[in-house]
Amino acid sequence: MVTFVPGFVSPAGRAALQQTQTAERDAAEGHCRRSTPAAVTAAMEAWRQANPAPRATLLQVADHIDHIRKVAGIDHIGLGGDFDGMHERHRRGLEDVSSYPALFAELLRRGYSEDDVQKIAEPQRAARDARRGEGVAQRLQKARVLSKATIEMRSMAGEAGRSQPRMPD
Repeated sequence: MVTFVPGFVSPAGRAALQQTQTAERDAAEGHCRRSTPAAVTAAMEAWRQANPAPRATLLQVADHIDHIRKVAGIDHIGLGGDFDGMHERHRRGLEDVSSYPALFAELLRRGYSEDDVQKIAEPQRAARDARRGEGVAQRLQKARVLSKATIEMRSMAGEAGRSQPRMPD
């Protein structure tokens, strides 16, 4: 499923996502020890204002589709714009489904056939693939015992007091 999240479609988006996650962790670890959750929220909002995330563009999404086609093939591409959970401020040129024709036109310009674009546009594809995934999960659950392993968060020396995931002893 092709999503339009900047962290998935561009190197700058990935870098911004990593920086945001580091800032959130640092804010939580630093502020929670000496402040309130509201102060952490305010600190992160100020950080986001000072460090706006890049926006995914239509051309970057088309590049992402090109990559998926090379790796997995045209029959394994579907669109998942994440319009219900991703703010339009993170996308440029793909603010909602009304912009899909512009994306399809870009794919045609890049040499995709009408049939290929129709496959990508097929709305039933996501539901079909989800059903297939559920079937695989059910078969695997019957074939093996599920793990009950957990990962505990422990403070590990040497990392300036940051908590790191660590398997239980």
